[in-house]
Amino acid sequence: METFQPNPLLGFGIMAGGIVLAALTADTRLALVALLAQYVGCAFMMAVSDSAVAWLVLAVGGMVAAMLYLGIRARGGNPAERAVALRLPFRAAALLLTLAASGVLAVRWPLPYAGGLPSLACYALMAGFVAQAGLFQQPARVGMAALTLLIGAALYAQSAGGTLFLIGLILSAHLITALVAGHLHPAPEEGLP
Repeated sequence: METFQPNPLLGFGIMAGGIVLAALTADTRLALVALLAQYVGCAFMMAVSDSAVAWLVLAVGGMVAAMLYLGIRARGGNPAERAVALRLPFRAAALLLTLAASGVLAVRWPLPYAGGLPSLACYALMAGFVAQAGLFQQPARVGMAALTLLIGAALYAQSAGGTLFLIGLILSAHLITALVAGHLHPAPEEGLP
């Protein structure tokens, strides 16, 4: 019987799919699934060198998704249904530009101590943060964008040889960010009761 061998390229594909889905969907619940896909992809990439860290990332990703889901549900459903979302072609163009910039950065200036695929993944997660934070105004969506950036920080720390303590500290920032983003309410619209 063969043991499971994690494939970092599969992890990158899952993570990239999560980044694209999070930036293109106006549905907050679907964006939450995309965020969870980013955690799964990050865990696949981390499992190549340390499976304990990968399991920790999966556990934190599950807790983050649960906290955000419960926060959205406590506010009364999906805030994207009430908010005006930018049109899909504009969101796609913004995402394409940020991902193209991340590809150029990864080739020209790879991150120190994390060359190759981890460097490209970190830049892609940064691009996902820029696209999501710029396209959406709901606190839960901006919180998810910040979590995308923090996933990149955890991946970089692990790729650069960070200790379990450092990665655990970064992952604790994930939990705090999810707790805050899950319980922030959007500002009331002016002129509406």
